[in-house]
Amino acid sequence: MAGRFGMMVGLGIEPLLHDVELRIGAGDVLLLYTDGVTEAGPRGQPFGDQGVASVLRELAGVSPQAVVDAVERAAVAAQPGDPRDDIALLAISVAPIAAR
Repeated sequence: MAGRFGMMVGLGIEPLLHDVELRIGAGDVLLLYTDGVTEAGPRGQPFGDQGVASVLRELAGVSPQAVVDAVERAAVAAQPGDPRDDIALLAISVAPIAAR
């Protein structure tokens, strides 16, 4: 996990934001997700960052779409019925130099 939590964008005129520098290399995938992912599951035992990390450990070398699909499936499966909150995921990767 990289960075740190901040204020939700749109709640105030000037949200408190923190700059974070992160270098990702060729073939790396950066996954951004909402709290609907981490708060999925029973209220007393949410999916959490540990659930996300557990899924990601099994996905080395897969496409950004495969990462999104796997994390979404795991978050939805963490609880019975429909998710209580929206689940939004965005994954991007850096293409290897030869593919550019």
